[in-house]
Amino acid sequence: MPSLETAFVKPAACSRDCCIRGAFKECCGICAECTGDGDHGSRCVLLGGLASAIHLELVAEPGMLIFGRDLRWCPTFSNLKTLLLNEWCVAIDFRALLCILEHSPVLEKLILRLSKRREFITVLSYPMEKLPAISKHLNIVEIRCRDVDGRVCRILKLLSRFGSAMQISIKLVSQLSTCFSFETWLWHFPANDDDECNIIVQG
Repeated sequence: MPSLETAFVKPAACSRDCCIRGAFKECCGICAECTGDGDHGSRCVLLGGLASAIHLELVAEPGMLIFGRDLRWCPTFSNLKTLLLNEWCVAIDFRALLCILEHSPVLEKLILRLSKRREFITVLSYPMEKLPAISKHLNIVEIRCRDVDGRVCRILKLLSRFGSAMQISIKLVSQLSTCFSFETWLWHFPANDDDECNIIVQG
C-alpha cells in the first residue's frame, strides 16, 4: 500500500493469535507461533503493508503475537512521523519498541498508551550497550498511563539513554499511585547530565 498515509490496526480481541505454552498466554519464545516458524512462511505478514504510512497506530492485547512476530522481518517505516503503541510493545521487554524505533528514521512523535497494569509480567531491561540508533527527529514522547509505576519508570530510564533532545510528557488518566511516586523514580533513576530530556507530568 504505497499510498497509505494513516492507519489504525487493532486485531480482534477474540483472536487466537497467542501463545498457549507461555505463562498467562504470553510469548514463550520457543514455540513455532512465537518464533515466526508457523504457517505464515517466515515473512512480514502485516507490517510490510504499512511501511509507507505517515501516521500509524498499532494496538493489541499484550499476549497477541501478530505484531511482535512480524518484527522479526521488520520493514523500514520510511515516512512514519507519528506512532501510537499500547502495552503489547513492552509486555515482555523493550525489544519490540526499540525495533520499531530503529526502523522509523523520520519519526517525530511517539505515543505509548499503557492502560492495563501487568503486575505479573517482569519488564526486562534492554542491554544499554546494544541500544539501536533512533530517529534524530523524535522530539515528542507522550506516555498515557494510570499512574507512574515501575513499568513507566523503566521506559523513562530507557528513553533517557538516547542522546537526542526530546520532551517526554506523562499524561495521567487517574491519580498517581501512593506507593510509587514520580519523585521516587527521579531519585532512583536520574537522567544523564549530558541528555537534553525534559519530563512533564500532566494530571
